[in-house]
Amino acid sequence: MDQSSPSKRRRRAIIQRSKLAAYAAAGTAATFTGTQTSDGAITYTQVGVLLQDTTLDGTVVSRDLLFDTFHLSLVHGVGTAGAATGYAIVDPDLGGNPTALFAGFSASGYRYVTKVPAGSFISSLAFPLAAGAFATMAFNGGYGNDKFLAAGEAFIGVKFDTNRFGWIRLNMSGAPLNAFTIVDFAYGGPGEALRVGQIPEPGSLGLLALGAGGLASWRRRRQTA
Repeated sequence: MDQSSPSKRRRRAIIQRSKLAAYAAAGTAATFTGTQTSDGAITYTQVGVLLQDTTLDGTVVSRDLLFDTFHLSLVHGVGTAGAATGYAIVDPDLGGNPTALFAGFSASGYRYVTKVPAGSFISSLAFPLAAGAFATMAFNGGYGNDKFLAAGEAFIGVKFDTNRFGWIRLNMSGAPLNAFTIVDFAYGGPGEALRVGQIPEPGSLGLLALGAGGLASWRRRRQTA
């Protein structure tokens, strides 16, 4: 098979900056913070949102995640009528500035997102791509160095504000359409040696839950009175 054909389809499907910008300007890509908890050192957010584009018109579905004040957008699309391919990308520019960095690499002229193992120190990952650069998680049934083609859990490493780190947990639906669910994400304070998948201590989460329960009880009593 002529290898230039999938390359052309890939460029047509993914490198549509004007469409992504128009999509963001239309307000269809929302900043998502979800259910958030913090123990002072780690801020943890449950999301549970499926990104699954079902159209063939060149538009996309996305979510903009907020790492403190730094943005990172995750995107899914199925191309155009002439290129019905499933692609998943990370695009820091979609949600606005300032933007966070993601662990990634370049190969054969394309940029890719690194699939990082749970438990690894995020500070040890490579973040060589420039701020604002976008990269591919998965494309169709596989292209070059895609790392997110398999169905199941996958993590992205994040760096922002010079010395702060975070992670994003995804549940990939698998090739060839590569839809995915954003499960949750977390980030640490300045200089925090955060591991991929690390969340606040159970005691902190329990105290937060007790506090929320006490507040709800107080509100009920007040309404009754």
